[in-house]
Amino acid sequence: MHYVFEKIDYMNLPNPYNNNPGKLMKESLNCLDFMYDNQTFIDEQTAFNYYTYMGSQTTPPCAESTIWLIAN
Repeated sequence: MHYVFEKIDYMNLPNPYNNNPGKLMKESLNCLDFMYDNQTFIDEQTAFNYYTYMGSQTTPPCAESTIWLIAN
């Protein structure tokens, strides 16, 4: 998963002090980037739909600040 962090342009991060909006990402992210280390495997996967909803954490204190993604 280390290559996910290589997609972030650390030298061009947004800076509120010099009004530089910056460009955070060198290339787009795929949600599978966070699940698999094999980029070839990720590239071969077909697109899928997903649903999102606001929910709570599954363990105490069960804070209601979680966004759930459900693959379809």
